[in-house]
Amino acid sequence: MTHRTGEKRVRSIAAALRPATLRACESYSRHACKGRTGVSDFKPDLRQVVADIAADMAQRTDRGAVASYIPELAKVPLDQFAIAVTTADGEMICAGDFETAFSIQSISKVFTL
Repeated sequence: MTHRTGEKRVRSIAAALRPATLRACESYSRHACKGRTGVSDFKPDLRQVVADIAADMAQRTDRGAVASYIPELAKVPLDQFAIAVTTADGEMICAGDFETAFSIQSISKVFTL
């Protein structure tokens, strides 16, 4: 997946994900050395990574602007952020404003590609 590096929101989310991604790789390496590579071996670390991303995004002030050209999105407060991860064995790990209903708009393309 590519993105325009000039997009402020994409840059801020990518910057937030970078440390978490490094931690996840480090965690995987530790588990692999011990012969533990099943999904259940990673859930405690994955929960923390997801929580850390949500906490970091809640503090950020450089998240761009709400898309005003889509009426449904124009109503959404800029400070809302949610993240959800579903593991291969079906467990959902959620953090942030995940209980708030919102319009998924273009992100739905991810599910249909």
